[in-house]
Amino acid sequence: MVKFTCEEGCVVTVLTSEENVGRTIACPYCHSQVHVHNATPFTEEDWLTSDDTFLLLQYARLRCSDRKLWLFCFAYARHLLARTLRALEESERQVDQLSHGEVYRAVQGFETTPVHQFAAELFRMLRNNQRLAPDIIASALYGLSNESLVEDAEIEKQNAILRDIVGNPFRSLSIAPALLAWNVGTIPKIATAIYDGRAFGDMPILADALEEAGCADETILSHCRQPRMHVRGCWLLDLVLAHE
Repeated sequence: MVKFTCEEGCVVTVLTSEENVGRTIACPYCHSQVHVHNATPFTEEDWLTSDDTFLLLQYARLRCSDRKLWLFCFAYARHLLARTLRALEESERQVDQLSHGEVYRAVQGFETTPVHQFAAELFRMLRNNQRLAPDIIASALYGLSNESLVEDAEIEKQNAILRDIVGNPFRSLSIAPALLAWNVGTIPKIATAIYDGRAFGDMPILADALEEAGCADETILSHCRQPRMHVRGCWLLDLVLAHE
């Protein structure tokens, strides 16, 4: 990977192969040409600790299906819609205390936020049925990947969703067939109910069933039990249900 500041001022870390050292590559944000002086490997520690959503998405794009990338976009869009709804409800509660102009400005303000820009770009992609090429992802997340435009909490939310969907791409995990067959397929049934019903609060129940069936993998059990955000495409549910 290489970190650079392009001629237009974009500060970017991108994945690039060693064969590109000494060559020029395009900035994924403004597409200006940048000379690559050196590159370092992208490591497991980078995946687990980086707060650069764009960098993580680049690596995820190399390791997972379009389905998972779409589910990342949908999950984050759900978060944005919930956040916007809360803001609208707050404005609605205050409507009796605000003038017409103040209400109008409060609602109009939603349209200029990076959150709204992301949602608008995402839904444009959906409307046009576009594939999630890396440059399209970069475009959709441009405002939200720039720390000057969005608070740290939103960056943490993006990365938490992405890691829940992708898991740890540096470690290979599997579910033994005996676990899936245990008690007449109880574990896949629980996972299906959680997935279809978006009942992610029941993940600890899945952990209990896995443990009772004989699973001793702490990574799997802790993923279910520790307080964290789970979404459609969660790597563990996909593992149990054999989703790509």
